[in-house]
Amino acid sequence: MLAQGSGSIINVVSGAHMGMPGLGIYGATKGAVASMVYTWSMELAGTGVRVNGLSPFGATTIGQRHSDEPIDEEANARRNAALPPPEANSPVVEYLLSDRAAHVNGQLVRIDRKEISLYTHPALLLPPALNDAWTADRVAEAFDNEFKDRLVACGVLGMESLPVDLKSGFHARAKQNA
Repeated sequence: MLAQGSGSIINVVSGAHMGMPGLGIYGATKGAVASMVYTWSMELAGTGVRVNGLSPFGATTIGQRHSDEPIDEEANARRNAALPPPEANSPVVEYLLSDRAAHVNGQLVRIDRKEISLYTHPALLLPPALNDAWTADRVAEAFDNEFKDRLVACGVLGMESLPVDLKSGFHARAKQNA
C-alpha cells in the first residue's frame, strides 16, 4: 500500500471498548484495536494509506457470555433472529474501502440497524484544573470544584460533535489550547 501510495485498512472494534459489564477483557482487546486505528492513521497520514475501524452490529455469542444467568436458547434464538445479518455491515466496509472515503482516516464507525455513528476519540477534557503544586487535598478540591459537573460516564453513550480541522485532524478547541 505504501509503495502504491494508496490503500485502506479497516479494523474491527466493538462498543465493548467503551465499557460493558462482564466484557472487560474483550473490551480491553477491542480498545487496543481502537488505539491501533488512531495511531496508525496518524503514522500513515499523508501517505495515501488510511486506517479506520468498524464496530459492526449483528448476532453474536459474546452478548450471552456477560450474563451470570443460564443461556435460554429459545430466547437467544429469538434475539438473534431480530438482529441484522452480517451482510448488513457491508455498506460501511464498501464505502471505507472506496476512493469516495479518501478523506476518512482514523475514524471508528458504528453501524446499528438504522443508525451509523462515529465514536469520539479519547481526548483530554478541557480546560484542565491548574495548580503549581498538586497535593491529595488539592486534587480533591479540583474534583469538588472544576470537575464536579464534568465527570464522564462509561459505556456506549452519545455526545455532540466538535468541529475538526480535517487537515490536522485536531478538534478546533484542542488547536486553540495547544
